[in-house]
Amino acid sequence: MITERESLGRELQRILDEKTNPWGITVQSVEIRDVRIPQALEDAMSRQAQPNANARRATSSARLKQRSRKSSRRRLQPIRTIP
Repeated sequence: MITERESLGRELQRILDEKTNPWGITVQSVEIRDVRIPQALEDAMSRQAQPNANARRATSSARLKQRSRKSSRRRLQPIRTIP
């Protein structure tokens, strides 16, 4: 439904024009701003997005841990080289 906003807007424009033109009224534009998604669809979208979000968090966490280990090694290296 979200991806069809423009086609829905055009269809609404056509319907409104049919009803208002005989009265001399012209609708200049139609824009759908607030689309209410049914709760079941919202839940399904959330369930689908959850594994992706978890994977991104895990990847990000692993990268941060790796950077931290590298940084720690670099900081400790001068200490190891002291005679």
